[in-house]
Amino acid sequence: FNQSNNPLVIKMSVEDFRPVGEEGQVVVTEAVNETYSLAKWVSVSPTTFTVEPGSYQTVEFTNAVPFNGEPGGHYGSVLAQIIGSPGGGSGVGVTQKIGSLLLVQVAGEVQEQLWIKSFIAPEFSETGPITLESRFENIGTVHVKPRGFITIVDIFGKEKARIPLEEKNVLPGSLRRVESVWDTKWQLGRYTATLTAIYGAQNAPVTAVTTFWVIPVKIVAGVGIGFGIFLLSIGSPN
Repeated sequence: FNQSNNPLVIKMSVEDFRPVGEEGQVVVTEAVNETYSLAKWVSVSPTTFTVEPGSYQTVEFTNAVPFNGEPGGHYGSVLAQIIGSPGGGSGVGVTQKIGSLLLVQVAGEVQEQLWIKSFIAPEFSETGPITLESRFENIGTVHVKPRGFITIVDIFGKEKARIPLEEKNVLPGSLRRVESVWDTKWQLGRYTATLTAIYGAQNAPVTAVTTFWVIPVKIVAGVGIGFGIFLLSIGSPN
């Protein structure tokens, strides 16, 4: 959709992408690993066109998986780029591409293997909310999306919270960080958090455990001082 006041010439392309960082970011690039390449299978129509102001153009893409296509995950992006204006105008000096990511799984013998690289919480907090960090590593050949929850119990085993795990795709060969927040304020003591999740077509389980303390130091100190003054007043002579 062209929101500008001028007609725009658009060029379509298809490129592979790979994950970067642990926040789900990707970078569009030429295939660095043919195992996961998708761009070579995808075609778009039309490839170049003009969009008038206040108008839009529909672009169709076709994913033609070959008979010998390698089973597992394949990843690419359909991109649109402004290349100028009709009639040979100068267009724009700096262009940008926008697009949609394509996550394709080719049926066959694939490896679904995910593990929890780390599961941590701040060792000590005075008050909530408490942020728990899970880091999932995918060492398989297809993207998976772990789903589950985090259970928090106190030292007596009493459940204090059950927090749903935010579901995010983890691409092969990448790490994905997921934050879960215990939206609490005043707590006191040692707590145990247990992450329980499943992933993939077979609902394979993964678990992890961490412990942390919540102690409102200022409140505890204030109560302690007040109690000490009370004891002194009782023990002092009239």
